[in-house]
Amino acid sequence: MENEIEKAIELLEDFTRTDRGMRSAFPEFWNDYDKFCEEKCVAIDILLKVSEKQKPKEPLIKIMNYSGLPVEECPECGCRNIGFYKTKYCPNCGQLLKWEE
Repeated sequence: MENEIEKAIELLEDFTRTDRGMRSAFPEFWNDYDKFCEEKCVAIDILLKVSEKQKPKEPLIKIMNYSGLPVEECPECGCRNIGFYKTKYCPNCGQLLKWEE
């Protein structure tokens, strides 16, 4: 299943690059179709960002200056103190987190 998802992401990335490149190379053919294509590329970009958040990432561990205690941060958005409850996802951005056992 993971290989299928990675293949789909690769195809979508290639499609987006090709679509944008074609519009740059042949603008006269894309006048009526341009808005639809841009919206399609934006939707694909959103899907790619969401799929990246489903890849587990380890929280960053920072040392707080005033207390000296470690504080876990989300590697995507920097949300702090996510280690207190050891949630599966960042409550701020939805990044899947990978906690050491």
